[in-house]
Amino acid sequence: MIALGTAKAALNQFARYLAQELGPRGITVNIVEPGPVEGTRMANVLQEELKQRQVAATPLGRLARPDDVAQAVAFYASEDNAFMTGTTAAVNGGMSMS
Repeated sequence: MIALGTAKAALNQFARYLAQELGPRGITVNIVEPGPVEGTRMANVLQEELKQRQVAATPLGRLARPDDVAQAVAFYASEDNAFMTGTTAAVNGGMSMS
């Protein structure tokens, strides 16, 4: 988990710098940061006990589904998102609030 957390933090900072650099050209840079997603390799390697603890810590009471992540990506790629840059969408059902 150390490598995953470090990589996410680095990607976050990288996106902020890119957003500052590319903003004047009208290019937006955002991140979709999902929690564990059902049916993925990462979710499948988690021990069942840990998975249940994560579900319990999530206000929405479940892991993310692939469609949850896809909808966030689609929003960031759409014209409806023309004025957001340097942001991170935490697609984790509120897990990060716990």
